[in-house]
Amino acid sequence: MKLRLICARKEYDISIRMERERSYVTVNDREYEVSEAAIHGNSATFSMEGRRRTTTFARDNTRCHIALDGEYYVVELASPSKSGPGGVVAEQENSVSSPMPGLLVKLFVKAGDRVKKGAAIAIVEAMKMQNELRSPLDGVVKDVNFGEGDQVDALKPIVHIEAE
Repeated sequence: MKLRLICARKEYDISIRMERERSYVTVNDREYEVSEAAIHGNSATFSMEGRRRTTTFARDNTRCHIALDGEYYVVELASPSKSGPGGVVAEQENSVSSPMPGLLVKLFVKAGDRVKKGAAIAIVEAMKMQNELRSPLDGVVKDVNFGEGDQVDALKPIVHIEAE
């Protein structure tokens, strides 16, 4: 998977490569091995370059706010294939998507189900981390585009939700 991150008006080319036992993140031309990653609510722990790290994060419609090693970052995710004004990807308000490619390990809904804002929709495993994806609104599940066991692409809608 390849991404472009914009942070403090600097652009970074990011690629993520997952293998059986290891995951690798390349930032510009420097590769890092990432292991022992886990997400707990709005924090994540992982090992990188032999050092255990903890980060906290929060997302809004177009940005991810990250605190790591005493530094605070506001990151805008950009993708050439889905860029909008200024190259920033805007989340689709009526869909649930994974922030990175991974394996859909659990799907909690089917077409026709009513969901509340914040309800668990799916769990996607990426880079040995399980990410719980939640509904952005109250509504009815209109379409389900993937099933349990499927590989999902970053930012591709797993489900579409029609507002009530």
